[in-house]
Amino acid sequence: LKKTLISVSDMQPTVNRMVNRLSASIDQIGAFQKDISSKQFHRETSNLGGPVKYVRRFGEIIDFSIVKGWLAFIFFVRNEIGKIFLMLLLIIACTIFLLNIKASLKRQNFLEKDSREQCVLKYPILSAVVIVFNVFQFAFIDPPFVFTVQIWIISGLSLSFILKNVVAKYWFRAWLILFLLFLLACFDGMILQASRPERWMMLAISLAG
Repeated sequence: LKKTLISVSDMQPTVNRMVNRLSASIDQIGAFQKDISSKQFHRETSNLGGPVKYVRRFGEIIDFSIVKGWLAFIFFVRNEIGKIFLMLLLIIACTIFLLNIKASLKRQNFLEKDSREQCVLKYPILSAVVIVFNVFQFAFIDPPFVFTVQIWIISGLSLSFILKNVVAKYWFRAWLILFLLFLLACFDGMILQASRPERWMMLAISLAG
């Protein structure tokens, strides 16, 4: 017990320094947020054809964004593991519910294989993913963009499989083009520092849209 008490006493200054450092960092983040809010309607960058104020390799910006995005994602998932588990349980419950409806319609000979109105029942798991993800995403308070994007992408891919043989080929191609532009916009949104290549990319995506 004496050794433990001495060990705890030795650790206390280290813990205090860590707490002070975290408090200082939180205060600094608050100051940065206030500063950004006060400059909300001020320009941060020059014209696309104008002089470049700060130069940084685009690859370095991408690497920086990946590292920070991954850290934010892991931190958020660890803190919200209960809600994520609940979301998975709801997907399972919704899938079972849709399968029961499908079985019931099949018993009554109301199930139509190529019916557009029953396309949700054709892929019950994918339909459950779309339903639960799009509703349950609002249960997460202030999630990082990288987490929200993954929910949107999984929902979009699931919806693509559901619509594949339901809508006309013309509209399905239109959907795929819009979804591709959406993916590019998501990729652009995850780049955390402004740069000339990214701004040209934003312009290209806007014109393509």
